[in-house]
Amino acid sequence: MNLDEFLAAPEIVRRLISQEAFENETVTFTCTVQNADSADEDEPYSISWFFNDKQIDSNTQKYSIDENPKTGICLLTIRNILPDDEGAYRCVATNKFGSSVTTGFLAVLSEY
Repeated sequence: MNLDEFLAAPEIVRRLISQEAFENETVTFTCTVQNADSADEDEPYSISWFFNDKQIDSNTQKYSIDENPKTGICLLTIRNILPDDEGAYRCVATNKFGSSVTTGFLAVLSEY
């Protein structure tokens, strides 16, 4: 039996859902990541978030990123939504065997 057959990239089991928000509101994107069953604590995965292909710095006034390795829940909160925040948000889960990606879109609505 070859162990490599059981080792895989993390799997995104709950994908991002596209959202709409008015200016100045707060939005949270949520996804859930599951590491391969055979992977243990020694084979962790990392999470990266992107907005229109630019990596998001964690925990700024604009963004906060939270993840719970035990549950696999990953959150990106965007505060004080502006029209420039409209676009594609992507979560990438990576371990040494590969990556999995999910994308959600934010549409910014006008109150007028």
